[in-house]
This record gives sequence, C-alpha cells and structure tokens, in this order.
Amino acid sequence: MDYTHLDSLMEISKKSDAPKEKKRVYFENMFALFSEEGYSDNAERYFFKGFSFSGAFPVFEFMKKLGDNDKNNFITNILKGEKYNENENGTSLKILIHLLGLFIVHSPDDIKIIDLLLHRIPYMAKTKANKITKDLPSILEKYFISEIAQDTVFPEYKKLVNDNDFGKDFSFLFLSGLKEIKAKNNDVHKITKINNWLDAKLTVDNDYSTLKSKNESLVRQDKQQSEEEVGIGTLNRIKEQLQNNISTLSKFVFFISDLQNELSFAKRDKKKFESECLRLKTENEAIFSEKSKLINECFSLRNDNTSKEEIIIQLKGEIEKQKSILSIYSTDKQNSLSEQLNVLASKLKTHYLNYKDSLEMEMTVELGEKLKNLMGEIFKTLAKSGADVDKKV
Repeated sequence: MDYTHLDSLMEISKKSDAPKEKKRVYFENMFALFSEEGYSDNAERYFFKGFSFSGAFPVFEFMKKLGDNDKNNFITNILKGEKYNENENGTSLKILIHLLGLFIVHSPDDIKIIDLLLHRIPYMAKTKANKITKDLPSILEKYFISEIAQDTVFPEYKKLVNDNDFGKDFSFLFLSGLKEIKAKNNDVHKITKINNWLDAKLTVDNDYSTLKSKNESLVRQDKQQSEEEVGIGTLNRIKEQLQNNISTLSKFVFFISDLQNELSFAKRDKKKFESECLRLKTENEAIFSEKSKLINECFSLRNDNTSKEEIIIQLKGEIEKQKSILSIYSTDKQNSLSEQLNVLASKLKTHYLNYKDSLEMEMTVELGEKLKNLMGEIFKTLAKSGADVDKKV
C-alpha cells in the first residue's frame, strides 16, 4: 500500500474545511487501505487522524460489502484499537454516534452492530470525572441528526435494549443531549422522531424533576441526620464514597457488556472453528486412507520392480553371453573365410601365371584355344571352392 496521498492529506490542518476533491481522495485511499490491510494499525492511525475529512463514512461504506461475520470482526477490531480507547478529542464517541446514525438509516437490519454501538456510546460519553461530556449536543447534531431523514424507520428500541436500567440511562443520555440543541426548523421533526424512537418512560424534564426532588429530599434527611447523629464531614465522606461506588459500578456494567459481546463473538467463532475442525478431520481421514493405499501400492511396485530388476540382470547376462558367442563365431567365420580365400588363391595361382605369360604373346588361334581352356579351368576351380557360377539360382 502506498501511503503517499494519505501522508500528504494528514498535513492539512482544518480537514473538515478541505475541498471536496481532497475528501474524495481520502475516502478512496482509506477504502483501498481497508481492502488491502483490513483494520490494521496503519488503518486506525489514518482513520482517527483524518476523521474530520468525512467522519465514519469510509468505515461504513467498506463494511457494507462484508458478510455478517466479517462485519462483526471489523467493528470489534475498531473497539479494541489503541486510538479508540484513548478517545482523544472525543473522536471515538463521534465514530460511535456517526456509525449508529449511518446503520440506522442505511442498514437497519444489522441489529447486532446497532446494539453493540448503543452499549458502547454511554461509556465513551463520560469524562474521567464520570460526567457527560459537554460536547455531546454538538456531536449529536453533526453526526446523528444530520443523517436522519424524514422517512427514516428506526429499529424497535425495545428489541435492541433488553436491560431496562441501561435503556433508561441511554435514553436519558441522548435526550439530555438533544434538549441542549438549538434545533433548526428542518431538524425539529427529526428530533421528535428520535424522541419517539427512544420511547423513554420518563422525559428529560420528568427525569430532571424526579432527580431534583430526590436530591432535595436527601438533603433534608442528611441535614436532619447531621444535626441529630453525625457531622457534615461524615456526610461528605459518605457522599464521596457513594459517588465513587456509582462510578465503579458504571464501569463494571460497561465492562460486563463488553465481555458479553466478546463472549457472543467467541461462541460464534467456536462454532465456526468446530465446523472447520470437523471438515479438516474428515479430510485428514480421507488423506490417511489414501496414504495407506498409496503405501501398499508403493510396496507392491517395489516388489515388482525388484523382480523386474532380477529379470533385467538375467537378460543382460544372456546378452553378454550371446555377444561373446557371436564374437567367437564371427572371428571363426572370418578366419575360415580367409583360409578359403587363401586356398582358392593358391589354386588359381597357376592359372594366373599362365594368363600373365599369354599377355606377352601374339594372339593366335592356338593361343585363343589355350585361353579358352584356361577360363574353363578357372571356373571349375571356383565351382569346387563353392562359387559355382553355372548353378541356376
């Protein structure tokens, strides 16, 4: 992956005000990075650092092409990332809320993803002092309300949130944030739809009034108790301890929620691994059976090969023996032929000498008769030696 374009884009200071062309280049490079490396450390770094370019759109668009299991794995990797847990400048909260809006509007059937995002938002919306971040209204307005359309159909909230206490807490969190937004005319209807979707048992005003009434009652009781039994210092310590306990309990609740989600993923992965293990076991048995068959065939071929090698050795011995016999026969035959030729030459020697003598003589009838008789003798000699030219073929 070539990071040149992304590195260049990261140098832009106000990324949200960047030209559309720059945002398009960032989106295309992030999509390519996710496709090549998945949600790697590099992908997380460029995603968080360049979030202002286009929000969570690159992640959402990439996840749209994934199957259910891969979607769950991808979102889980985001939630386990180092940058996510740091939540610098509230970027993690922005990502969660933007993804929630995108999935509700464009992919409402991904209930598991939406439910997972819902359970992560309250934890990220709290500061270290366990108070709701003051940026929540602006984040909701920019990354959630902006995505809601007039015809958006929300998934049933009761099916997403089974825990009644968590449902109230989440509703109170969202509704309290929405209450602080100075809604534009075209956003009023959207906010109404969101309020109706959350279906809180208490409105923000009622929750606030109820909490205020309870607090006033506790103050009166504490005051009476302090006058009668304990001092103000003791009450303050009790109050501080209760606040610490509430903060600790809240962290445990979200921690348990995380564990439940991870357990769900682990169970699904376990089934997948068990199925894969069974498939591999079946393949291994088939391979073992085929291996045994091939081993038997190998032994059989080795025995057959050994037998063939013995035959080849015997045949080679026979060939060498035949070559030896043939060599002797050939030598004997050559010698016999030489002897025959020598005998023939000896028999023809006298005739040859007579022939040479006649070459120096003048041709007469008498000489012709002698030559004729000489040729007759030559042919008789040849016939006796086995070269009978008069023999009919």
